[in-house]
Amino acid sequence: MKKIVMAAIVLSMCLALAGCSKKENPVTGYKSGDVTLGQYKGLSYTKLSTEVTEADIDDDIEADLNSHAEKVEVTDRPVKEGDIVDIDYVGKIDGVEFDRGSGNAPNLQIGSGVMIPGFEEGIIGMSKGEKKTIDVTFPETYTNDPEKAGKAATFDITVNSISENVVPILNDDFIKNTMKYDSLEAYRAAVRSELEKEAEENAESRKFNDVIGAAVDNSTFNRDLKEEITKAKANLIANYDAMAQGYYNTDAKTLFAAMYGMTDEQFEQTMENQATSNTKYNFMLSAIVEAEKITATDAEVTEYAQSLMSEYGVGSVEELYKMITDNSGIDGKTMITEQVKLNKASDLIVDSAVEAQ
Repeated sequence: MKKIVMAAIVLSMCLALAGCSKKENPVTGYKSGDVTLGQYKGLSYTKLSTEVTEADIDDDIEADLNSHAEKVEVTDRPVKEGDIVDIDYVGKIDGVEFDRGSGNAPNLQIGSGVMIPGFEEGIIGMSKGEKKTIDVTFPETYTNDPEKAGKAATFDITVNSISENVVPILNDDFIKNTMKYDSLEAYRAAVRSELEKEAEENAESRKFNDVIGAAVDNSTFNRDLKEEITKAKANLIANYDAMAQGYYNTDAKTLFAAMYGMTDEQFEQTMENQATSNTKYNFMLSAIVEAEKITATDAEVTEYAQSLMSEYGVGSVEELYKMITDNSGIDGKTMITEQVKLNKASDLIVDSAVEAQ
């Protein structure tokens, strides 16, 4: 379970907690009496099924085949459902071009639903080089640009090319040369093994979420955690911003809008909810550490620190401790020690849980 709860240190260790009193947990800010624990041992959970059927294996193999499909240009017929088109488009409302309504879509799959209703359907039947104006209406709820919600619009479409995905056949060539297995039986056995592993991981994840959620719900939080939640939220957004910048050269709010269609308000609420859950979770664990008198040996602390070295890009445990100290103003080894205790508290909840019969 330590791998599952490693995110707790990511969310808390970099907070600027300088000024904490000696009685506060340096990782969470918890003080004795902040939480009245309810039941956290022997909690009941329903185990998620881990059965893997032949149909599951067939579906996974089909996904493999589809993932190795080759895009082949089509020149002898018009666009149909499932085709991939390269189009230019110009959007207008009341005959006037609108912002972000024009451009090129080089790999639009017809039927994917990524465009507004009526847009992709309007391209079906068009041929390469053909131009056409289609009529559409923006959805009544359009989070990407609420001002356009419910408005009628036109799009001038030019089809530059039409392609289709050609899926390979499940034969010896595909099995041996693409998937690198000696036979169909070996391939199916490997797929089964991977699916069983995923099923077990999903079951463990569900168990963890269910029993941890129940333990938090059973706890009473005796003081306002608004300050801690605000800090956790700011740190959470900073972490997401860093990842978004590193991978996509943008900020988290923009990335979430593009990937999930989130408005600014929805993004803020999502971060607030996650920060609240994380804060309550960490405070509850701190209370369990106190109640159970949980300790951490030097060997456990070193082992956990070593598991974090690659994640934080450091070459030694001492370098990790220094980085934490520099970022938090609190001794790095102390921070890691407290995190190991929190991990043990989490393990105690999960390991003592009882499967419902």
